[in-house]
Amino acid sequence: MVREWSWWIVVLCFAHHTAQAQFAVVEPVIYPERIHEDLAHVHEVLLAVHPEPYRYLDSSEFAARFRALKDSIRVPMSAERFSQMLTGTLALLGDRSCYSDVPSASVEALRKHASAPGCMWKMS
Repeated sequence: MVREWSWWIVVLCFAHHTAQAQFAVVEPVIYPERIHEDLAHVHEVLLAVHPEPYRYLDSSEFAARFRALKDSIRVPMSAERFSQMLTGTLALLGDRSCYSDVPSASVEALRKHASAPGCMWKMS
C-alpha cells in the first residue's frame, strides 16, 4: 500500500511541474547595449518634451541619475525588469503622468496565464 501511494505522489508531482512549465511566462531578454541605447533615447525625449524636467533636480544631478542607472545595467534583462528600473528614475521628475509602462505583450501573456485552469490569482 505504501508503495502504491509513493507511485501516485510521484505522478502528481510530475503533473504539477509539467503544468507549471506549460503556463510559465518567458520573456525575451534585452542585452545591455540595447538597453543603454533605449535609456539614452528616453533621456533625450524627456528633455525635449517635458515642460519642467528640472523642477526638483538640476540638470547635472538629473544626468547623473541616468548615468547611474546606465552603469547599473550590466546583464541582459526583460523589458518588464527594465521598465521597473526606469520607474525609479522617472519618479525624480515629480510628474505622475510620466511613467514607464509594462509592454502590452507581457500584459497579454499574464492575462492568459491568469485565466488558465488552476491559477490562484486573477488580473483585472
